[in-house]
Amino acid sequence: MDPKRIFMASAMAFAITFGTILCNEEANAGTAVVPHDKAGAQGKTKPTDPQVQQVEENDPLHYALGVSSEEELYDALYKGHSLADIAHHNDKEIQGVIELQVSELTEQLDKRLLNGSITPSTYQAQIAELNDIVTKSVFGYT
Repeated sequence: MDPKRIFMASAMAFAITFGTILCNEEANAGTAVVPHDKAGAQGKTKPTDPQVQQVEENDPLHYALGVSSEEELYDALYKGHSLADIAHHNDKEIQGVIELQVSELTEQLDKRLLNGSITPSTYQAQIAELNDIVTKSVFGYT
């Protein structure tokens, strides 16, 4: 894989993962939340710790990966685990992680197109590659 693509995928993953930390409360209120009932329908129990529920409700990525904190995610990544490894270890659907990241990155590209920071042809090129890049990133492929 081209080093520029690796850098682009890493930068996008970083933006998604740490972007919610920088957002204020108002911005976080608009993010999509996967309901806990969905997990219950699959036979899994809901977290009972209010702090764990708060993290999951405020960060769709943490919920999709099944981690309870930024530190848990950081530690797993530091140990060399991919996002797919983390999701699998926590009995979460890997496709959900991919879809979440593609959705968030598409939203960012839409905003960049609307404000004129990228051209329509650049937008189309990046959208066309987005799913493949995110999938490779989630599985830790270079």
